[in-house]
Amino acid sequence: MGESERYRRQLSVEGWGGEGQRKLGKARIGVVGAGGLGSPVSTYLTAAGIGTIVLCDYQEVEESNLNRQVLYCTADIGSLKAE
Repeated sequence: MGESERYRRQLSVEGWGGEGQRKLGKARIGVVGAGGLGSPVSTYLTAAGIGTIVLCDYQEVEESNLNRQVLYCTADIGSLKAE
């Protein structure tokens, strides 16, 4: 699948087009907190085509949070969220 097919719906938004998508691909975004909100937001930003995402979170992945923190799995328990 090529980039034009992946972002076809975004590219069709009036005023967006290829230039808007290229700018998004060069964008750098910081997400503070990779928990219940930051985790899915990071996933959606990645899917939209953001060029660079910096996650800032000092906490470790805990089992009790896995149901809402979609960036992590059981193997991540105990590791730092931002790594």
